[in-house]
Amino acid sequence: MTVKMISTNFRILIVDDDEDIRATLKDAVKSWGFEVSDAKDGEQALLKITSGHFDIVISDLMMPGLDGLTLLQKIKELDREILVIIITGYATIETAVKAISAGAYDYIAKPFSLDELMVVIRNASERLWLASRNKSLLEELRGAHAEIASLKDALVQ
Repeated sequence: MTVKMISTNFRILIVDDDEDIRATLKDAVKSWGFEVSDAKDGEQALLKITSGHFDIVISDLMMPGLDGLTLLQKIKELDREILVIIITGYATIETAVKAISAGAYDYIAKPFSLDELMVVIRNASERLWLASRNKSLLEELRGAHAEIASLKDALVQ
């Protein structure tokens, strides 16, 4: 399946205690043109997030130490703009509701196909791009408004 990405300038962090899954996801996401980093657990992920910028975090739910839901909550405390995708082999309605309620962008049950992950990342990228574009247009509008106000003041005088 070929899915066109909106933008590949986004940085993605993959967090999973399973080294094979982490490596597979990292290789796939990197092959789609993204800048990718990985972390073996929630603690390492938080260190990477606080020392660098990430747009999307893909995190396993069940990890020793800091689990995916706790990591999600800590990420949202640090930066509400980071989109977090939770992946899990222990999918239940209850954990899905908890994850989405805590601010997860999406929730994917293992096993999943790389095509499914690609679509979720494409949608997340599109959302980030649209938010960035919206912010840019709002700044342009504010600038134009200030310029109009300045011209209006000059005409009055």
